[in-house]
Amino acid sequence: MLQRCPAGHVFYYARTHCPQCLSRDLEWVEASGRGTLYSFTICERAQSPDFEPDVPYVVAAIALEEGPRMTSLLVDTPLDQVRCDMPVQVTWQDVSDEVSMPYFRAR
Repeated sequence: MLQRCPAGHVFYYARTHCPQCLSRDLEWVEASGRGTLYSFTICERAQSPDFEPDVPYVVAAIALEEGPRMTSLLVDTPLDQVRCDMPVQVTWQDVSDEVSMPYFRAR
C-alpha cells in the first residue's frame, strides 16, 4: 500500500502529509508490486550475525511502478544477472512469526 494526495502525488514511506504539496488529505492505494532496479550493492560481509546465512545478498533501491523508490533486498536472482533497470516484482517473505517483509526478485 502507498499513500496518495488529491493532487496525485504517490509516495513511500507513510507520512502525515504529502511531501510535495503538504496536503493532509491522504488516501491509501494498492501498489502494483512491480518496479525496476534503480541501484544496488552486493554485500559480501554480514553486518550482523543474523545475516550470515544470507551472504552474499543484494541491497536494492527499487523504483516502484507508481513512482516512489524504496530500499529492499533482491532475492531469488543469480548475482551475475543483477543489473540496473531490470524489472522486478515484490515477493513477501516471513522473517518471523509476526513479520513479513517486501523483498523483490527479477521478473
